[in-house]
Amino acid sequence: MELRYNLTRDDYLRGLSLHEGRLKGPLSVLRLAARLLFLLPTGVGALGLLMLGVVRVWGEWEEEFTRVLGLLLVLLIVGALEVALLSPQWRAGRRLRVNRPDAAFFGPHAVTLTAEGVAARYGENRLVLPWGQLTEVWTKKGFCLLYTKSGPWEVLPPCAFEHEAQRKAFTAALHGAVSGDVPWEAEEQDVEAADRLPQAEITLEYTWEAPELCRVLTLANLRYAHTRLFWTPARIVMSVLGPFVLLTGILTGISVGTSIPREGTAEWLYALGIVLIGLGLCVPLLMLLPPVLRFLVSRQERKGALWSMLDGPQRELWWSGGMVSLHGGERETARWDQVAAVCSEEEGLFLFRRDNKLHVFPAKAFPDWAAQEAAAEYARSHMQK
Repeated sequence: MELRYNLTRDDYLRGLSLHEGRLKGPLSVLRLAARLLFLLPTGVGALGLLMLGVVRVWGEWEEEFTRVLGLLLVLLIVGALEVALLSPQWRAGRRLRVNRPDAAFFGPHAVTLTAEGVAARYGENRLVLPWGQLTEVWTKKGFCLLYTKSGPWEVLPPCAFEHEAQRKAFTAALHGAVSGDVPWEAEEQDVEAADRLPQAEITLEYTWEAPELCRVLTLANLRYAHTRLFWTPARIVMSVLGPFVLLTGILTGISVGTSIPREGTAEWLYALGIVLIGLGLCVPLLMLLPPVLRFLVSRQERKGALWSMLDGPQRELWWSGGMVSLHGGERETARWDQVAAVCSEEEGLFLFRRDNKLHVFPAKAFPDWAAQEAAAEYARSHMQK
């Protein structure tokens, strides 16, 4: 079974918004409760400003006007800001901004159910989700989302299906595959796409082992945290304010704990709130600590997010126009102008892209250190053109 459709940015965002607004797990329920909680001060602020305007125009005001006006404005602005930040639409937009898919991602798509898994093709790319990695199929408002352990893998908009019967047949086939009834139809091979493989100037072939991959990814992410790509203005502001806010919270807690007479619960909650805000602002600084990165990478490995890199031999073709990655029946392309930095270490070669994606190649992919350095120079010379 094959679906052909045109994926637009708006459809993709609507599908991600449905995912973000889905109540699944304690975190999503807590996020919804917090959003409803912040609706209260927003409503109080809006209603108070309305009443204040009525009294100001048609009545007599006997108290200090600016103090009450300022309080209501703070309630309205802070409440509305928190409600917006917790909304599914904002979180979907943030996920899109973080992932930053390339230009070829939006446009003609083809999704096929094959013996090896769900194959998605767009542009010159072909991605395959093995049946063992497909954990859930969720439909909502005509959208169909395919999930792995690490989150949504593919968003199928309503336009992907010609009619309701086709959508039901497609989801039924997916549910059957999750249960073990795999569709064993063979996919039609795109001979022209295979013939379009570029004439490679550098060819890399290697195989990852899980411990080795986790070690190399930890080092690569540590090097990424030292580049200007990581230090955006927002992260710089957070890193500067974080230690001061955290220290303020700790000193406030010490003051509350040593005060005589003993302070009440409100003061403890106030100090705890400051400490939590400080810890949240210090998150970019935590990315400079190898144990933290090691934990995050191992967590991704346990969730199965690295399955495509561990799925058999990897083959990379480099030519003047970019890179082609071939592994596990998949094909991914990247242009050199997407690469922003190159780092060569004893553990391997790391390419940092502007869309927050990372290419890592182990040292064993190169015959020797001189070959790795030559590949790094090749990448630097082409990314600057």
